[in-house]
Amino acid sequence: STGALFLLVGFLYERRHTRMLDDFGGIWKFMPVYAAIALIAFMSSAGLPGLNGFVGEFAILLGTTRTNVTFAVLGTLGIILAAWYLLWAFAKIFKGPSNSPANADLKDLTLREVVIMVPLVVMFIVIGLFPNLFLSKINPSVDALLNQVNFSDSAKRWLINAAFDRQEFDGWRFFQIALRREPMKELSDGNAFALSCVGMSF
Repeated sequence: STGALFLLVGFLYERRHTRMLDDFGGIWKFMPVYAAIALIAFMSSAGLPGLNGFVGEFAILLGTTRTNVTFAVLGTLGIILAAWYLLWAFAKIFKGPSNSPANADLKDLTLREVVIMVPLVVMFIVIGLFPNLFLSKINPSVDALLNQVNFSDSAKRWLINAAFDRQEFDGWRFFQIALRREPMKELSDGNAFALSCVGMSF
């Protein structure tokens, strides 16, 4: 959906040569096909059930909840804020009165642009309704990785807590110990940024 949004911005910029939201308004009536595709892309990014964005967000939150409920709650708040600003931006661009006479001259999507966007929209729906078509192919690799790097609950808690420390971090040593399942006490405290990146990988 992010790629679709970038394409939609590019289509609109080619026609108006501005990215300022205040320059638009009410363009649904001038570009109905563009607006309909944009609505689907916006809803996908907002995580509407039945579209691909919901599958990704649900999987991330479900996995995070099993590790740290606090982070899951913060992630949920982020999803809510993202949905709010997406709906706000959509209303500002497509609904209400037109803020510029130039908007009346906007042309709807060409056939070439529709051909570009339709496969993306189809994939939004296919992934949203039938996620196992893709998850069934991804899961074996994920399971193999988890079996190879199988941290205990105490190790996972250490990883999260250490992410807030700001001392020197030996990343290669971390993976050597992790892959051999050696006690996590052998690790030194980690640099916040590096260790956060490692933590998010699991």
